[in-house]
Order: sequence, then C-alpha cells, then structure tokens
Amino acid sequence: MNLDGLKGIIHSDPEIMAGVPVFIGTRVPLQNLIDSLEGGDSIDDFLAGYPSVRLEQVIAVIEAHLSKLSRERPPVGDVTSQPVAWSADCFAPLTGAKLKEWGIDQD
Repeated sequence: MNLDGLKGIIHSDPEIMAGVPVFIGTRVPLQNLIDSLEGGDSIDDFLAGYPSVRLEQVIAVIEAHLSKLSRERPPVGDVTSQPVAWSADCFAPLTGAKLKEWGIDQD
C-alpha cells in the first residue's frame, strides 16, 4: 500500500479535535497509535483500548509507514545505510504540508 491509501484512513478537520489527525469515523488521534506502539503495546492492546478504530485502519497506517521508510532508505550496499526503526518522527509534524504531501484531505 502506498501513502495515498491513507486518504480514507486518517482525516484532519478543524471541526474535529481542532484539526488533530484522527482515524476516519472516530475521534481517536493517529498520535495515540504511535504512542502506543512506541510504548511497546501490541496492535491488539491498542484496538482493545480504542474499539472504534478498525484493524484495517491500523494496518494501513503501518504499511504506509513501512512504505515511506523503504523509499527513504539508502540503496543496498551504501556504506552509510543503517537499520531503520519505527519512529514517530516519520509522522511528525503531521499537520498542514505533511498531510497534503500524503494526500490526506484537511477539509
């Protein structure tokens, strides 16, 4: 899945949570998923805490993140290449230009 796939997954609307990016159909911020995963929680733990978020939405975000990392990683054999880990930095700041770059509506 490419980043364009997040268009139907994450939404930012000034009328919903003051424009904080949320999972569509919920008031659950994307940052909650990032914080949960960085804190060592499993996807099941996250979904148990936020039952309005669907597994498919979480998978789409993770796949988009991995796709972004694979495009940013130096070519194989490059002496500067380092292992890439999950990082909230790939999503931050997730406002304005970054959302537009990902093709996420902000209406």
